[in-house]
Amino acid sequence: MKLRNKIRLISFLTAGSIAVAGLFASQYIKTENYKLKIENEYVSALYELNASLNNIATVSEKIGLVGTPSRLSMLASKLYCEAQIAKSALSRLPLDMEYDRIYLFLSQVGNYALSVSAELMENGKITQNQSEGFLLLSKTASIVANKVDDFQSLSNNPSYWEEELSGILPSDSQSINSTLSETNEQLTDYASLIYNGPFSEHLLDKTPVLLMEAQAVSEKTAEQLLKNIFPNIQFNFTQKTNGQFPQYRFENDTFCASVYENGGYISFVRNQRTVNEELIDYQTALSYANVFLEKMNMYDMTATYYYTENNMCVINFAYMAEGVICYTDLVKVGVALDNGEIIMYEASGYLYNHKQRYFEKQKYSLKEALAKLNSSLTAISSSLVLIPTDAINERLCYEFLCRRESGEEVLIYINANNLIEEQILILLKTNGGTFVR
Repeated sequence: MKLRNKIRLISFLTAGSIAVAGLFASQYIKTENYKLKIENEYVSALYELNASLNNIATVSEKIGLVGTPSRLSMLASKLYCEAQIAKSALSRLPLDMEYDRIYLFLSQVGNYALSVSAELMENGKITQNQSEGFLLLSKTASIVANKVDDFQSLSNNPSYWEEELSGILPSDSQSINSTLSETNEQLTDYASLIYNGPFSEHLLDKTPVLLMEAQAVSEKTAEQLLKNIFPNIQFNFTQKTNGQFPQYRFENDTFCASVYENGGYISFVRNQRTVNEELIDYQTALSYANVFLEKMNMYDMTATYYYTENNMCVINFAYMAEGVICYTDLVKVGVALDNGEIIMYEASGYLYNHKQRYFEKQKYSLKEALAKLNSSLTAISSSLVLIPTDAINERLCYEFLCRRESGEEVLIYINANNLIEEQILILLKTNGGTFVR
């Protein structure tokens, strides 16, 4: 064979080998991407299941504290929706058997709430047995949620789902099937719960008046506005988002921020720098946050509650108008506890809801609202507040800080113009701050 032909043959074979290798590589990448997609779906389903179970526990506990039928009806609808989400998440997991008791619990818990709600609309009275029944539902949902939560931390290992699907998990390993099987055996008390038909709810988008009325600014103007607030941080423009209200994005290795094109309002800031130690207390952090808000030209803001994580104190502020705390107009400010630097800011609640507010005198007195509280609660203090509802509306309410017989504290919101019980929040006080659920 001539040398030229040999060279051609070797070239063809080499090219063929490269093509075959490329094909195998392409198929391997597709397979790995498919596996990753499946694993992400399982992770998402497990997260949704856990979140819905915790929501069921919280809402059931709140129903046990309800003092009015109308509020119970609203919470009952929430229970039903959370149960549907949990059932959907459960159906997307790689299960090798039917967990009938878990499904029965999820199917009946929301409908039981709706059934009790219908009874209350007729007789207008919440019985002790009904309150205790919902507390039992809450405890049961917490048991299931804790089981799923413990398993969720184990399944964060990247190799877990591959081993689960391949059936090669070590014999002493916990699996999703063993976790749910154990939980399924514990649920035996819900066969007598009553169905009462379907119930659904929806959320409506809110139109941000503040942004609608603002003039558009350029990228350069937005960058300068951000530099005026954070002069010591170097960052670059990265992109402009799409949508009805576009935002300019600015970043560096640890810092990211978003500024609305409309008005140049800063909507979000996060500095991911490490905060290694806690050198200042809450009151000092609060003073730094107040100075920052004044720099942002945000006045008449009052601190509501806070929490600490990773040596950062996150303080929630609400707008105050005519003595009314407007929980609709919220901002969050994160203060680094090593030097007081502002390392987090989130203002979507404020930007979407803020406007000039005027309040007419409320129809019902504080005393009349106080009479609507559940008899097991003791009121500690009260305030006049504006709260958002599940849709686009707002409600002027009396906020009552109450203590339960167990010593726990809760917030109850009674509408100041019709005495409807609008909201219940259970307070969780920790060394890191006060949380609500």
